[in-house]
Amino acid sequence: MIKEQMFDTLDERREAHLTAIVNASREIYNSNPSKQVRILDLATGPNDFNPLVIKRLVSGGIDYELTLSDISPTHFVRGYENLKKILSPEDIRKVKCILVDVRDLRADLVVVPLWGEGSNSVESILLNPKYQFLAGGYEDGKRVEAFEDESFDLILGSIPYSSINTGDYSDAVTESARVLREGGYHIVEEMQIMNVNPRAKRTSHALARTNIHYIDDIAKQLTDLLLPITVLSMEYGYRTEEQVPEQSLQNGDLVKNSVIIHKKD
Repeated sequence: MIKEQMFDTLDERREAHLTAIVNASREIYNSNPSKQVRILDLATGPNDFNPLVIKRLVSGGIDYELTLSDISPTHFVRGYENLKKILSPEDIRKVKCILVDVRDLRADLVVVPLWGEGSNSVESILLNPKYQFLAGGYEDGKRVEAFEDESFDLILGSIPYSSINTGDYSDAVTESARVLREGGYHIVEEMQIMNVNPRAKRTSHALARTNIHYIDDIAKQLTDLLLPITVLSMEYGYRTEEQVPEQSLQNGDLVKNSVIIHKKD
């Protein structure tokens, strides 16, 4: 069974997460300092974690290339803009964006759904001169580039698997292992509800999803393909002012947040 380390606060767990990524990157970079560490961020979304990662890599003198991937162009555009706020022009040029469904990184052609209208549509984003970095590898809102085997040194992600709507993330896990090179690291963050707040309002579908414990299952599937290193975990009470019954996670739930770390040996 993969070793689990528990933390008392989210700040401590986040620092351990950052340290694990930097240490893995340094190990990879030191093995070949003439080559960039190629990083794939799965289902990137508009997260605020990537800027922290890249700042650590830059300050540590670790050269990198970061690919943001998401099925929603509006998501990775927001993620890209978060990075652009803190990176130098030289470093932002090392960031790429790819429209892709994480369940099939091999596909030669992926149809991207139009999420939103007007300025949020795929077409408007692809045609906007502000986002010319998206132009290569696309045709009529479709991706025409596939990731080859062992394309990346490091794979990251914030809830890349449990966020898949169908709940079937086996193909995504297999794809991640396929595109990770030998000696590379797979470091993803996942979360699950341990106990629900019975007073929170949820639809029947949302309530049913609260009984699914993803972390152990994802870790097991990854361990069938990669060498397990450790899991960094923290349990805490979720707090939010929003009340969206369609969502599984609600205010007052006890949540487990874990960083699952593997290596391709």
